[in-house]
Amino acid sequence: MTTIRAISNAVQQAAASGRFELLVYLPPGLSDAELTERLAVTCSDALVLLGSAGVVALEFSREAGSPELAVDSAVRDIEQALAPHPVRYLPGVEANVKTSPYLRTKALVQAKEFLWALADSANAPVVSQPIREQAQALLEHFPTLLEIQRIHETLPELLGPVPPFSRFSGNSETINVIEAIRDAER
Repeated sequence: MTTIRAISNAVQQAAASGRFELLVYLPPGLSDAELTERLAVTCSDALVLLGSAGVVALEFSREAGSPELAVDSAVRDIEQALAPHPVRYLPGVEANVKTSPYLRTKALVQAKEFLWALADSANAPVVSQPIREQAQALLEHFPTLLEIQRIHETLPELLGPVPPFSRFSGNSETINVIEAIRDAER
């Protein structure tokens, strides 16, 4: 029943935003590094973050003929990556990791990308000079990915691990915010 709820939640997310998240329990006997390596091969369009209590979150930005097909192909890819281990899904973010170190790390990485987008002079017609300067000033003191990882290693209850690769570059949320700023200035 949990698997059906998890997939149903993911389909609803995909229908609403084109993005969806699947949460799985880390299979016993599989290290974090091995898991990340396996998922990078079959789920290259997903951000993989390791949360607390052996939970792995995969945030997909996958296009298919329908939300159901996108989620179905993601489920198949996860199961292929984790074979021969059985895959146990959680019903959704609300179930276990709503205020987790995983989400804090995700928010920090996304905030940094958002600041980069605001500071980028390529967005000059859209983002005013004072906003770009403020974003640049904030980035000067924003923690690097290495610093975030070190905080995780020291205080794992505060921040989750940094993903081995960033899937945020050019993400639709940042693009939508830049477009909203452009529309508001018209």
